Amino acid sequence: MSRRPIGRSRYLRQARQYGDLKGLTAALCIMVAWALLLWRGLTMPIQLMPVDTDAPLSGSFSAALLRPAAALLGHVLLTTFFFTGMFITAHDAMHGTVAPHFRTLNDAIGSVCVRCFALFDYSLLLGAHWEHHRHPATANDPDFHPPGTDFWRWYVHFMQEYASVGQLAGMGLMYNVRNTAAALSQHRRRPRSRLTCLPSVCVCVCVCVCVCV
Repeated sequence: MSRRPIGRSRYLRQARQYGDLKGLTAALCIMVAWALLLWRGLTMPIQLMPVDTDAPLSGSFSAALLRPAAALLGHVLLTTFFFTGMFITAHDAMHGTVAPHFRTLNDAIGSVCVRCFALFDYSLLLGAHWEHHRHPATANDPDFHPPGTDFWRWYVHFMQEYASVGQLAGMGLMYNVRNTAAALSQHRRRPRSRLTCLPSVCVCVCVCVCVCV
């Protein structure tokens, strides 16, 4: 007999009041913005110190240092925001609200989002998340941190529940691939063109659409 999570029908009824277009538009914009930021991060020149370290310091040194540092910080914050958006989109997919009338598409979007987030298994997270909703703040809640218990012991247990050795190895591999791609991009950098601002413009458009919908 299939086990239908308690409360899921209520979420679906609320989602159907808005139709599928709203959830799909928000999810698509978040995923596109995340991908563009990843692309921009792979091609962003990261050089916070001048190459000529023997040159005398001047008034322009501070500006030359602050501009790339501010750009890097802004990119990190914006990327963090959309990484969070990827997981929230996956969470909404677990409740069936991204595309309530197209369950296969809804779950596919959720799976892509959690894979991109940290190589998570969507089906594993889906089962654990509904266990959390069935037994909130109890011993059967996989996400509950009981008061008075050691936080780090609970955190290790939490990570063991959701992360695997293969997942961590895959993330390490992706990190090294990212560094290699960035190094190749720096080595083969082409002259700056107007297209360099395209990812930023697209991200701004995606943010505006997400806010509006």
